[in-house]
Amino acid sequence: MVAECPSCGQYFSAPLSKKPSCPRCGERLNPQSMEKDVVGSWKTAARLVQRKQAEKAGKKYSEAGMLTKSERFETVIRSFQEGVVVSVEDIVRRAENFGLREEWVLKRLDYMEREGLLIRKFGGVRFVHPRT
Repeated sequence: MVAECPSCGQYFSAPLSKKPSCPRCGERLNPQSMEKDVVGSWKTAARLVQRKQAEKAGKKYSEAGMLTKSERFETVIRSFQEGVVVSVEDIVRRAENFGLREEWVLKRLDYMEREGLLIRKFGGVRFVHPRT
């Protein structure tokens, strides 16, 4: 479920079967007496919390901002032309535009190389995994 804490106004998610407490103020809440949205997965709940918090703060909702780190990184990878050697600096720069930290990106590239998903070549990388 996704609900708003009546005490501090923070949106949060929690399993419907439990008596939750607010992650911000610690208030113990009774789910039966709350207005709540029931969703099917933790990922959907997390995105809904982010959307509601953004709307409450007067910010525009952006689906790109709701993606996980891995989903944002996959978007970055897909933005490069397939089969072309891409510099690591270009990957990092584009990933930083998606809110990813350089250290995380470099670790992910190392992991992808160990797994055979990319080949380091001529100061850059070439992705070898199938793209959908």
